[in-house]
Amino acid sequence: MYHSLLGDFESARAEEFYVAVLRRMTPEQKWQVAFDLWQMAVEASRAYVRVQHPDWPEEQVRATVARRILEANGGAARLPVSRA
Repeated sequence: MYHSLLGDFESARAEEFYVAVLRRMTPEQKWQVAFDLWQMAVEASRAYVRVQHPDWPEEQVRATVARRILEANGGAARLPVSRA
C-alpha cells in the first residue's frame, strides 16, 4: 500500500494515474464529481436512517440526515432542538 496526501493507493504509479486524470478534468467536471459524491453520501445516510427507523415519515428522515450533516460540520449548535 502506498500512502500519500491524496490517500492510499496500491502503488505510486496508481497515484500518478489518479493525479493525471484529475489534471485532465475541467473545473466543471471536478465540481460534478464532488456533487455526485455528496449526493451518494446523503442517499447512503438516508438509507441508514430508514433502516434504523422504518416507521418514520420521509420528512423526519430528511431532517435527521440534515442535522447529522450539520453536526458533522459544527453547524448544528445554531439549530433549534426538535421536539418530535
